[in-house]
Amino acid sequence: MSVAYAESTLCHELCEVIEQTFGRVRPDYLGLETHDNRTVNPRSNHFAGCLLMQRDATKTRLEALGYDVVLFANEVGRSLASVILRTQKLYSAHQPPGFVGGIWLFEAPWTGARVQVVPTGMKLAYRAHLSGLSIHSPKKKGPSHLLREVFPKQGSTVADFDVTTRAFTSHRPVIALVEGFDLFRQQDYLVAAEPMVSGGVAWRILMTAVRSDYVEQVTPWTDRLDAPWEVGAYQFA
Repeated sequence: MSVAYAESTLCHELCEVIEQTFGRVRPDYLGLETHDNRTVNPRSNHFAGCLLMQRDATKTRLEALGYDVVLFANEVGRSLASVILRTQKLYSAHQPPGFVGGIWLFEAPWTGARVQVVPTGMKLAYRAHLSGLSIHSPKKKGPSHLLREVFPKQGSTVADFDVTTRAFTSHRPVIALVEGFDLFRQQDYLVAAEPMVSGGVAWRILMTAVRSDYVEQVTPWTDRLDAPWEVGAYQFA
C-alpha cells in the first residue's frame, strides 16, 4: 500500500471514528450514519482532503504550478484522484476562480491485464468541473449544450474523444484548441490529454480543458507537457 493511499484511508476512517464518538458522548447528536457508505463516504473523503490538502496552501501551490494537478500530486505525495476531488471543492462555482474548465481522469479497470487495455475499456473515473463549468443542461441551447457534446460525462471512455485516443496510442500529450463556442472566440477551450504509462501501456489518461481567457494562467502546465498546440483542427459549429 502506498503512503499516499494509507494516509488518505487513515483520515477517511478518522472522520467516521469522530462521528461515532460524538454519538456516544452526546446521545442527542444527529450526525452521519456511518454504516451508510453512500452517505458517509463523500463526507469522509472531503474530511480527508481538507486535512491532507489545506485550502490556502493547496491553492497557492496549484496556482504557482499553473494548476498542474499531476505535478502537484507527485510533489505532495497525494493520489491524483484525491487531488482532482479536492480541486472540485476548492474551485467550485461559489469560490474565487482558478480557471474555468474541467479535469477528467480515465482509468483502465484494475481487474484486466495491462497488456489488454483498449481505449473503449478506459472509463471516466474522476472529474472536477471548475469555476462554474456546467455541462448538465442537455435540453438547453447555448454553451452548456455544446459543452455536453464536447466534454466527458458519466459513462464516457477514452475512445469517445480524438485527443485522448491519440494520447493513448502515441504515449505522448496532445493539445488542441476546440473552437466555435461563440462568435468572438472568447469561449473556446484549450483541451489537453496526458497519458500515464506503466509497463509500456497507457493505463490512465488525464483530459483537461481550459477556457481561452484563462490560458495564460496555466502556462507552467502547458510548458511541462511540451506538445504543439493544434489550432484550427477542431471546430465546433
